[in-house]
Amino acid sequence: MKNFNSCFSEPCTVIGDFNHVLFSHERSGCTLVHPRETMGFSYCLNFTGLLDLKFSGSFFTWSNNVDGIHRKMSKIDRCLVNATWTSSFLSEAIFSPPGVSNHSPISIIWHASKKSHMPFRFCNIWFLHPEIQSFLQHTWSVNIVGNHVYVLNAKLRMLKKAIRGWSRGKFSNFAAN
Repeated sequence: MKNFNSCFSEPCTVIGDFNHVLFSHERSGCTLVHPRETMGFSYCLNFTGLLDLKFSGSFFTWSNNVDGIHRKMSKIDRCLVNATWTSSFLSEAIFSPPGVSNHSPISIIWHASKKSHMPFRFCNIWFLHPEIQSFLQHTWSVNIVGNHVYVLNAKLRMLKKAIRGWSRGKFSNFAAN
């Protein structure tokens, strides 16, 4: 997978059972997750630029199919995408409840086109508003987990959405998006 990043400049997804969790909360009823246990998989994802596609449905994607106190569950199945995918498609992974298997089936759902016909423009007049500095600092300080490109992309998208809502409330008579 180390060569993955250089091979795929096009939108790409990798789906399947990775047999590893990334974080301790992705396992339940099992032994505690030691940080060393997640390092290899985490390094691989950071190195390749792959990240989890937004998902809904079952959080835990595998179980030992035992009920009660002996039940074990983990999030080991994933739908990973590169940054080109996230900027090209508005999609999400759906993890359905397991049927015959002890793994959750994965589906990808594509939504309407992600491309907006109205570009985002930052208006200099916003800097004159007394709340702008604290608003920007608060929005930018949100902790996001992922590689540097993903974190920057996610923060910029979040900031754009927040600024649009904020500007509509504060500058409703101003002709801006």
